[in-house]
Amino acid sequence: TTAPRGQSKIAPVAPDGRISFPIIGNVQAEGMTVTQLEQTVNRQYSAYIRNLQATLILLEIHHAKFYIFGEIERPGTYEMTSSINLLEALGMANGYKKSANIREVVVFRNDGLEKPIALKVDLENVLRRGSPYYADLRIRPADIIFVPKTKLDNFNDLVEKIFTRGIYGILP
Repeated sequence: TTAPRGQSKIAPVAPDGRISFPIIGNVQAEGMTVTQLEQTVNRQYSAYIRNLQATLILLEIHHAKFYIFGEIERPGTYEMTSSINLLEALGMANGYKKSANIREVVVFRNDGLEKPIALKVDLENVLRRGSPYYADLRIRPADIIFVPKTKLDNFNDLVEKIFTRGIYGILP
């Protein structure tokens, strides 16, 4: 739409923390104040258009969300009101169950790539040794954290299906 003194556009911040603008493309907004973002946008536009002055107005605040599933006490969607790491995310979900395989926790992340990337984290090593590798993995908006079952618990589930539902519990 056209505003009285120029162009106007409502541009939401994408889950990856970027805003898409005409001409200059995507601009990283996450972690910036409105004033800092406005300065960045005007600096980038100055390379293309002389005397352009963009004014940014924050309409709504929506907290970013991450998702945590698997062998977690409270799986689900959680709001990120500040920057958190993987251990803090697990804490928000009341921790992992005894049946959790914390050696193979996976964080799925879509960084605007064709396929999401998967970061496998050995939390047992992190907790036992205080290993710095992935100990402070920052959770980003729209990350999906999956805590799988141990192999023994997968086997126990199979045994339970056979003995409670019979062989037809596992065969079609």
